[in-house]
Amino acid sequence: MGSLARKHSAKIAESGGDDDLSPFQKVQHWFDAISSSDYDGHDAILGRILKLESVTFAPTSSNPHNSRNVISFTVPRQLCNSTGMLHGGAVALIFDITTSMAITPCMRDGFWDSGHVSRTREHDLPEASG
Repeated sequence: MGSLARKHSAKIAESGGDDDLSPFQKVQHWFDAISSSDYDGHDAILGRILKLESVTFAPTSSNPHNSRNVISFTVPRQLCNSTGMLHGGAVALIFDITTSMAITPCMRDGFWDSGHVSRTREHDLPEASG
């Protein structure tokens, strides 16, 4: 487990554990950890630009891990390529981090509790305006 994952897990433990946190709070803890001034990892910029709008965790018998996060952001110049468009590598980073955050509300002891796994990703990219 990396230092950020340890920090995230420790912060949740300090709060009384996963069961005492709302789905929104679980995801917000990630933002708090990655936004700290002592973290300078590859994904640190995302803690500054992503805005957590809402978190929904609505498990059903047919979909026990039904979780959805709504996140907004404005693309900063640092994530653009030489033509001023969002860099493909930045797209991959954003999807990796945001899909990891989407499973955060499902985490519990012994289940996705120390990091994240590969997922199937489906996304639609609107055409650039202007």
